[in-house]
Amino acid sequence: MTGAIVSGHDERGVRVIEACSREERLEEISIRWDVFVVEQGVAPVLEIDQRDFRDDVHHFLAVDPQDVALGTARIIPDGTGELVPHGQPEELDSDRLASVHLGRLAVRREARGRKVGAALVRAVHEFLRASTPVGTRVRVVLDAQVHALGFYERLGYVDTGKSEYLDAGIVHREMSQVLWGSGRGA
Repeated sequence: MTGAIVSGHDERGVRVIEACSREERLEEISIRWDVFVVEQGVAPVLEIDQRDFRDDVHHFLAVDPQDVALGTARIIPDGTGELVPHGQPEELDSDRLASVHLGRLAVRREARGRKVGAALVRAVHEFLRASTPVGTRVRVVLDAQVHALGFYERLGYVDTGKSEYLDAGIVHREMSQVLWGSGRGA
């Protein structure tokens, strides 16, 4: 795999790269297809969408030391909000925060239980912090399948309080987390 490394090897040898090449993107789609379409019964027309082809969407792959793709995620900028400077109360400006949507987090069945999903989320956070200027914040929003709420809570996400809803026939809840920038911005 040739994508830019987003996160170095963890104790299991898993690293996360940004999926940029055709080969990496096909691996990403293969994982999503296996997890969402085959395992969970999501309609194929709902799984691959126009956002997969947007230039401003970032795709990530978790790979093992032999470059076998284990999991994937993507982030989509929502195109609204602004980077809010340090010192403004979060409760007053949360609707103004620039935000991204973390989605399509999927881990191959044989790689589950190896903390690949957590490695992907942490790498996405590293990428977002580095892409957000120091002293500003970005909100990460996701649609969690209800069985995965605890997973996301352990990674710092909180339920936004909105009602449960069906997405592709699966019950979800919206969760979010605010990250502080550590970089120069995109």
